[in-house]
Amino acid sequence: MKPNNRANPAIEMPDFAKRRQQAQLAIMDTLSPERLARVRVSGAVQELVVRLDDPSFEVREGASEALRSQRIEDAEIWAMLDRAGLSPEVHERLLGIAKRRAVEKPRGALGVRMGNAPLARPGVLVQGTLPDMPAEKILKIGDVIEQVDGAQLTSSNDLAEALQTRPPGHEVKLVVLRTERDAQGRPLVGADGKQVERRLEFNVALGDASNLDRFDAMEARAMGVPNNVAMNRANLPLQQRAWQAASIAQRFAVKPSPAVVPEVVPGEAASRPPTDPPADRTP
Repeated sequence: MKPNNRANPAIEMPDFAKRRQQAQLAIMDTLSPERLARVRVSGAVQELVVRLDDPSFEVREGASEALRSQRIEDAEIWAMLDRAGLSPEVHERLLGIAKRRAVEKPRGALGVRMGNAPLARPGVLVQGTLPDMPAEKILKIGDVIEQVDGAQLTSSNDLAEALQTRPPGHEVKLVVLRTERDAQGRPLVGADGKQVERRLEFNVALGDASNLDRFDAMEARAMGVPNNVAMNRANLPLQQRAWQAASIAQRFAVKPSPAVVPEVVPGEAASRPPTDPPADRTP
């Protein structure tokens, strides 16, 4: 799913800024000590964390790989990080795993090029579909996606967030408004002078958003852009992952121990024998 980079910034940016603030607050709430204290960590996860301190490098690597599995809940990893008593190596490994999970979690996608719905109506306009993605089989250019799983869409950020926070293969229900057209592709007009429209419902399994990144990279090269950073800067789900990884790093960073200043007993310095002056090194 790809936003139209030519979308009206006066419409998109305030919406994005608001969502960014909401997302950052939500991330900090999920990492709060109060929330993590209520998380039940399974025995299997606790055993894997113990193996992170095993003398065998192979055992430690195997435990790290298992903890990166998306079958384990993020909150279990965070709750273990919030507990005292972890060795420096276990803490470092577990922190790296938590950050990597945040960035690499699979994202679902339809594979549509998005724009603002016409006539300022709610929904997201389909401006095109990508090959070998679910949207190619069910959606047409000009369709307006109004809802995902019963939630009304008002902007392309709504659609991106609704889909990319779900994993590939997850089935969603779409409500789509479609304009009826004649054999030449012209919109049909009813007796009331308005275009004839149908509201359709589709159940569709999401594709993998990594395919979107591949198309982004291809377009970036065609546009002479060195990478796809600029094309992804308005992608809220990708931004959320970066914010979450940064928040995890900050929240669970090892705090440096305060320097211990030895206590000086009054009069003790005077009773100590003077130190010898440095030897004269002059030749």
